[in-house]
Amino acid sequence: MIKYAIKLHENHKQGHLIFHAVPEEHTNEHIPPSYDDYSWQWYLTNEKGVLGRPIDEHVYESYITSTEQIEYEKYDGMYLYAEYLNKHTQERKRTEFVRLSSDMDEMINLNVPFDKLSIYDEKGAIINE
Repeated sequence: MIKYAIKLHENHKQGHLIFHAVPEEHTNEHIPPSYDDYSWQWYLTNEKGVLGRPIDEHVYESYITSTEQIEYEKYDGMYLYAEYLNKHTQERKRTEFVRLSSDMDEMINLNVPFDKLSIYDEKGAIINE
């Protein structure tokens, strides 16, 4: 799984999170996996490694959320993961389990390594940390 975090300018404890469930066998980083080749479903669970419940309408390669939404939906402490199906081989695989937190620093520390950590500047542009 590819994980991105973007912290808010004024409040570094909050921000946006982007997760990509890229299949292990997909090696072209410039072209995303095709929906002709794969299907996805994102899940939430209370325990790492335990099958969770599907997140309605989250059937895409990416899952985007925020620390604010995690708090609002009461997902703090839950685990997020995706399952994907290779439509040609019918093989199903799961991504890693990511522990969710409404505190951005805690979220990053619980799920090291993140692939990219950024911050919004005062004008809303994204800059690397």
